[in-house]
Amino acid sequence: MAIDTALLPVAGFGTRLLPSSKEVPKEMFPLVTYYHGRLRPIPVIQIIYETLYDAGIREFYFVISRGKEHIARYFTPHMEYVDMLRNRMNKVDEARMLESFYNKVLSSKITFIYQHVQRGFGDAILHAKNHIAKNFVLNAGDDIIIMDDENPIKKIIDVFEEYDADVALYIEEVDDPKYYGVIEGYEIDDNIYMIKKIIEKPIHPPTNLAVVAIYIFKPIIFKALEEVSKYESWELVDAVQHLIDRDYKVIGLKLDTGMRLDTGRPETYYTALQKLYEKKIKYLG
Repeated sequence: MAIDTALLPVAGFGTRLLPSSKEVPKEMFPLVTYYHGRLRPIPVIQIIYETLYDAGIREFYFVISRGKEHIARYFTPHMEYVDMLRNRMNKVDEARMLESFYNKVLSSKITFIYQHVQRGFGDAILHAKNHIAKNFVLNAGDDIIIMDDENPIKKIIDVFEEYDADVALYIEEVDDPKYYGVIEGYEIDDNIYMIKKIIEKPIHPPTNLAVVAIYIFKPIIFKALEEVSKYESWELVDAVQHLIDRDYKVIGLKLDTGMRLDTGRPETYYTALQKLYEKKIKYLG
């Protein structure tokens, strides 16, 4: 059965991007791409959504919290505004961009789930357990992969299915892995890793293979999250390790082509803006 469901946990405070993130969700921060030869600011969350949509995803679950209602408003089509841009202001390109986005939204099933108390990324995911009972994509609100010749979501789904994995995720060689989840494992095929250990932000990283927060999960992840939630401190990677320890298959796809944009820290957000500008990336929608 084709994977048509995605979970987007976007409930976090985004404190690393303060003070701007106090009032504007970090997922709404703009990335600048080219459209008809002109630079256009597109919110991070729209780029993530449209990449998922173009991979065949039609059922979306956003986990949000107080202060993130702006994301829900952004995903509410405003066709009168489109008509005003086109007919009264003669801003045809702007109208076309918004209309394309809204048409995708209107052909999607979008559900917003509240995480009322901030208990971390793993807990945010666990909030979707009563909504999702099939294989699904998880894309954090600050990780984007751009590829010239294929859709990165389709690519990781293909790996998940080909290797009959219980979990599949992107990994990337980085210079400073202490900011990320880090994996240990062994290569079973070109750029395909069998993951045997996964650690969140280790002080002394055992490898430089960092987790990109784009996963494919079987629903067994919810049971694993429930079981590790009994610990005093726990993360999503603890649930993934819990599955590994019980002989579930966790596969990593090493990013060898394309470009990863990490928008979660000021330094990496700035770098993402530079990369998009320098490479003249076209509108991703």
